[in-house]
Amino acid sequence: MHLLGDAELIESHWHFGCHSDELRKEGDYLLYRIGQYDVALYHDGKEVVAFDNRCPHRGARFFDAPAGSARAVCQYHGWSFTEGRLVIPFEGDLMPGCPKPQLNRYRTEWCGTLLFFAIDPKAELIEQLGEDLFALLESLSFDFRTRKDLNQYVYECPWQVSVENALEPQHLPYVHKETLNKLELINCQNRVWGANSGVYFEIGDVAIQRGLSRIVRFYDRGNDVHPGYMSLYLFPFCFISSTAGTSYSVQSFFPRAEGGTWFASRLYSVRLSDPRHEAADAALISATMETNRRVFEEDHAICKRISQNAWKRSLDGPLYLIEEKVLTFRKLLHKPTSPTQTAGRDSYD
Repeated sequence: MHLLGDAELIESHWHFGCHSDELRKEGDYLLYRIGQYDVALYHDGKEVVAFDNRCPHRGARFFDAPAGSARAVCQYHGWSFTEGRLVIPFEGDLMPGCPKPQLNRYRTEWCGTLLFFAIDPKAELIEQLGEDLFALLESLSFDFRTRKDLNQYVYECPWQVSVENALEPQHLPYVHKETLNKLELINCQNRVWGANSGVYFEIGDVAIQRGLSRIVRFYDRGNDVHPGYMSLYLFPFCFISSTAGTSYSVQSFFPRAEGGTWFASRLYSVRLSDPRHEAADAALISATMETNRRVFEEDHAICKRISQNAWKRSLDGPLYLIEEKVLTFRKLLHKPTSPTQTAGRDSYD
């Protein structure tokens, strides 16, 4: 069995894009750099679309910033895209016999209020996630309100190292001593949906537990919220995490064509039960944003100590029992795999 290449994983799977509020108005856009692809998610005035962020005329980028609001107009020769149509100035002056110009578009699918995109998927989104996980994400998505933070930069390590780091809690006392480890996560419960998985913890710190019990009433949350800490892994590149459903954090660890990992993290607020809780929610979001950024910096600092060669040499090395999902991840990378997943099951550490 061969080690699956980055291009295989990128092209054949669906990837998290955004929450519907991020592309609510005409001209709103987001960019993703994933392998050799530069993907734009864009509200074209009619619907949200995904396309190659390069003009089909001479290849100039439509957008440069990671997020914003602007018309999809090529600054080179004025070609534009609106309401599903490529608009070409002086179209009649194109050379006879040249290929019909068209934007290179990609597929999009919604799971509740969450948008996913794909280059050339080998299965439908619901098949890749599995019906149970799709239903869970759909339910949780309606708790999302607004993106409060967009944090992205290059992790100087292989993307596989970044994912493995996020899959196991063994490093928390050493890497996140003053941040995430303060939750004192206990009673780990794993769930598996084919290649996807979730981990659920109770919060052992009594003071934090009491604080959460006072503020959760501020939020209008659905029935599928976990009262402790939850992290969902959507194979191959995405994680969605939350503490008691008071906010949601989404991370993507995309391979870079130049090497390393293109890391992107989004923090979303949650619907309030009463507008009078806005001030308290703003304070909590601010604290969560600061903590999240520190946690990701700590992760980056340790992950960049591991080179591609060192990671490959570790594939047959020792693992702790609690690193079971790292082993599962490595097995998935070492065999031809279809995005179609099986039903979920529970397991306990």
